[in-house]
Amino acid sequence: DVMEPDVHRAMWAAIHATDISWQDEVISVTISTGLASATDPSEPLHALLRRADDALYQAKTEGRNRVVLEERAVAA
Repeated sequence: DVMEPDVHRAMWAAIHATDISWQDEVISVTISTGLASATDPSEPLHALLRRADDALYQAKTEGRNRVVLEERAVAA
């Protein structure tokens, strides 16, 4: 299954809306995430995880509090 963009936004919004109270402070939570969809059943798990990892590093490079969805080109 391919995750819909709204699911990505909902995950990010839920985490972004989370504040942690610590003593007299409030800590805002941020997240940078890389996502890859498993659309090819013949793709090895290590390749899928590599694509997700690459998307994570792209998110970190682009700045804090990002979600990057790896979009692999599909051969026609």
